[in-house]
Amino acid sequence: MVVAKEALTAAIAALDSSENDILDTAATWLGVRSSSDAQAAKGVLQRALTLASDPSYLCDNSTYRRLRDVYAHVAPTDPFVIKLGAFFWPAPDRGYDSKPGALVHEMTHFGLVGATRDLARDLASSRALAQSNPADARANANNYEYFVEAVAFGLR
Repeated sequence: MVVAKEALTAAIAALDSSENDILDTAATWLGVRSSSDAQAAKGVLQRALTLASDPSYLCDNSTYRRLRDVYAHVAPTDPFVIKLGAFFWPAPDRGYDSKPGALVHEMTHFGLVGATRDLARDLASSRALAQSNPADARANANNYEYFVEAVAFGLR
């Protein structure tokens, strides 16, 4: 669990820094085009930061037919529990698709944080979603993950 705690510390730092840069990088990943868009996205980030103070983790290296192997997942019946999957452990500590990013992604799924979905699953489709359908980008967990990773790790 040390790895998960280190990833959580990095996720908290990433969320904290991303909250201040909402307008600089948010158009690319979250389709932010107005102050109301920025406030909505910032609210999700702030609630994720609040949740990050005390999540529960379960190690779940199972393979699911429906989910396949995953970085992590959450279930509506287990509020504030993040189940860490097989892809979480070898994920990088920095960069896109990182351990901290996976935690941010999962945190945004919780109803009290953002109730996000998985509409676009990779960098290219998430970036395209922000341009073609900004509202859906702000409802997509990967868009928040990639936004936070971009800001925290200085990525483009």
